[in-house]
Amino acid sequence: MNPIDDHLARFGPEQRQALEAVRTVIQSTLPAAAEAICYGMPTFKVVGVARTVGASDPLSDES
Repeated sequence: MNPIDDHLARFGPEQRQALEAVRTVIQSTLPAAAEAICYGMPTFKVVGVARTVGASDPLSDES
């Protein structure tokens, strides 16, 4: 598993399904994007520019 898989595993089934759908759209639109976690959220980096998807850790005290 990569960091985004680990992150999404913390969500409930309905939230995870919605976030996976968004992830699929991003992957199909930006196939060269590198996945990472940045500021506690899934991030897709394209040519060094980070595009963050707002899905912070549901178990974090910061959310």
